Amino acid sequence: MITQILHIIETVINRIHPQSAIQPYFAKQEEFFFVHKKSFLRNQKFIALAAGTLILQGCSSVKFDVAEGDTNKATYVQGNPVVPSKNKTAAFVSFSPEAFPANQRGCLNVTLANTSKTPLNFGPENISVSCDGKQLKTFSYEALKREIQQRAAAAAIAMGMAAGMNAAAASMPSTTTTYGTSYGYGNFSGTANPTYGYNPWRYSGNYNSFGSYSATSTTYNPAAAVSAQAAVNANSLQQMNMITANRNASVANLESMLRTTTIPPGAAYGGNIVFKLPPAPGKSPKEILITIQTPVDAHQIKVAYRR
Repeated sequence: MITQILHIIETVINRIHPQSAIQPYFAKQEEFFFVHKKSFLRNQKFIALAAGTLILQGCSSVKFDVAEGDTNKATYVQGNPVVPSKNKTAAFVSFSPEAFPANQRGCLNVTLANTSKTPLNFGPENISVSCDGKQLKTFSYEALKREIQQRAAAAAIAMGMAAGMNAAAASMPSTTTTYGTSYGYGNFSGTANPTYGYNPWRYSGNYNSFGSYSATSTTYNPAAAVSAQAAVNANSLQQMNMITANRNASVANLESMLRTTTIPPGAAYGGNIVFKLPPAPGKSPKEILITIQTPVDAHQIKVAYRR
């Protein structure tokens, strides 16, 4: 699970936990310490889904881990590693150790504590993520929000087209085919015997008839059409409400994302960084490097990336 790292740091500092690797950096700042709280999502997979960024390709799984050489300085909070870096400021990277499908986007939590004497602006622009010397694409709050809105709009258009076709079908009159056969029989018999002309002639005969008939008829039931149209409208409204609710919930979940914030001296602020993962590693783990550049110093924290 993704640690609610800022709340936990605040709790650790207020209680002056002697075993915390974070506590020594903040013990002198206790009475001035405050944290801009964020509502973090509970696991990395849900973060990706809420942001509309979960892309499953293949069945292999990967996970984050503490990089080799940092095991001694890493601390754990509820099973989640917290890797610190101390300079003029103190930085922390936290992540979930749980495995997740390869080829999806990664998420790390980055927190900066301003132990300097001047206010500092801190946001995504202060952070870069790389692997094997290559920069990995990061996704800002604004970019992820646009993705959510675009996908919701596309879903609404598709739903609207389907609703239009369903409405047209519901308004069509019902068609019935009627088959029938008519029979006719007649007999004619007569004699003609003119009394004039050179060769008088005589005629007599019989006439019989038989026939069949078939036809197609169209009927319209206004009550049935109204009922069908109402059902289509209700279903369309329900689907649109679901699309809107999912969009709003996904945008609300983006509040856990790191956004530019001014950190006064003695305060801390952090949030999630979402980035495109490199290809899944082989038998040997790769290292993802998180570089944090502040106006007064720099931090480099490594996270292992393994199958």
